[in-house]
Amino acid sequence: MKKRIGISALCLLALIWTTSAPRSVQAHWVDELSPCMDDYGTDWFGCWETGWDASAQCQTLPAGPERDSCESNALSNKVSCLASSSTIFGSCAGGVNYDYAELDFCTNARFVADSCNNQFQGLDNTEARMECRAASKIDLCQ
Repeated sequence: MKKRIGISALCLLALIWTTSAPRSVQAHWVDELSPCMDDYGTDWFGCWETGWDASAQCQTLPAGPERDSCESNALSNKVSCLASSSTIFGSCAGGVNYDYAELDFCTNARFVADSCNNQFQGLDNTEARMECRAASKIDLCQ
């Protein structure tokens, strides 16, 4: 009888111990990185669009120092905006918990890197594409 009570108590203790510890469920790293990429794309292209609009406004001014100053300000604002977008993306991507040990890590990294290539096409988007690809950690797979 004592043996049954001891075994029952041990089983009960094991059951309590395994069920009482909360299990942390983390999002998959691709799911964590995706909003960073989406926001980066929105911000990056928003900077370009705002820059183009500002430059177009400058063209309505007569040629001369006023237009030149307007163009210079538009370019400066675009560059600042792009730099800010890059910094925000870097901060967001820096918070991603990559699971380098997962079996399909490289498959997922390739998927993310391909998404970066598709999202940031063209020469003007080279910097964003390279930052995005770096965040994919594809370099660890090649």
